[in-house]
Amino acid sequence: NKPTGARISKEVPPDQREPILSRTDLDVGDIVHVDQFVVGSSGRLELGYGKEGDKSRYHGGTIYVDGCSDFIWLENQVSLGASETVFGKEKFEEYLRTTAGARVDHYHSDNGI
Repeated sequence: NKPTGARISKEVPPDQREPILSRTDLDVGDIVHVDQFVVGSSGRLELGYGKEGDKSRYHGGTIYVDGCSDFIWLENQVSLGASETVFGKEKFEEYLRTTAGARVDHYHSDNGI
């Protein structure tokens, strides 16, 4: 005996299936995927001579990926706290607005601040 779902549903050949989400349905900024990362060894800041203390170095960051264009924005952060993350988000949104004339409609992330 087949399971109930297998008896009711009919298989559709792959070439006749409708795509679940078509890339043509998306515009720049419609969905942005976000994730944070932590680095094992802290990185030095762009400014200065690398003599800052360990607490003043980069310890991770946030990655933003536009779902339509696959554009990637990487924001290095000294701390992964809310204030630096929101600041980085605002920088990403400003860049998207000035270069593509778009705004972010939805963020998709697996965690919150």
